[in-house]
Amino acid sequence: MSGEGKLNVVGYGKLFVKPDYTKLIFKMNSKNEKYKVALRELNEKVKDLTTWIHVLGFSYEEIKTETYRVREESVYDNKTKKYYKTGYEGVSTLSVSFPIDSERCSRIIDAIVERRADVGIEVEFFRFDFDSIEEKLIELALNDAKRKAAAIAKYSGTKLKCILNIRYTDSACTPSFYRENADYAAEYYGESTPRFNPDDEEMERMIEVDWKLE
Repeated sequence: MSGEGKLNVVGYGKLFVKPDYTKLIFKMNSKNEKYKVALRELNEKVKDLTTWIHVLGFSYEEIKTETYRVREESVYDNKTKKYYKTGYEGVSTLSVSFPIDSERCSRIIDAIVERRADVGIEVEFFRFDFDSIEEKLIELALNDAKRKAAAIAKYSGTKLKCILNIRYTDSACTPSFYRENADYAAEYYGESTPRFNPDDEEMERMIEVDWKLE
């Protein structure tokens, strides 16, 4: 190749990541024709559930409020082509996170369901120290790009001079490896909540590198 050219290479980094934390999500709702009644009923449910979660071993600081709202509900009438107010719905979601412990997770769910059968429950598993995983994926992807570029240059009779540009897109989120509706699981497996055993998740990152050739 005469003169200077450019080489574009894509590198990939892959890891199988084991989740190490459990997140329990509790959803409550209330409905009433009157706003104040819907609000009061929701607040009573939130207060009762928060107290019960605290009794199960969590500090109040560990109990997080993810959603809280009371809004108007309406239905659409096809005849009049208008929306009509039917009342108000209140929704609140609380969550707690802790190191993975299948037995503890099942005990908490069973205790909550026994206390409040009207609470929706979801289970998530995630990696707490995901920053270190992300850094390792970047290292693997960049090394893969370097290896490919070196091989291409070697067998094409050229030489790598320097890196011109690197493009990397961050996923900007911590992956949830496993999610299940605990209410459905309890119904499917029987009255007692099953033990959850999340599988490892394959994570992948891509880096695109432009090299200047001699």
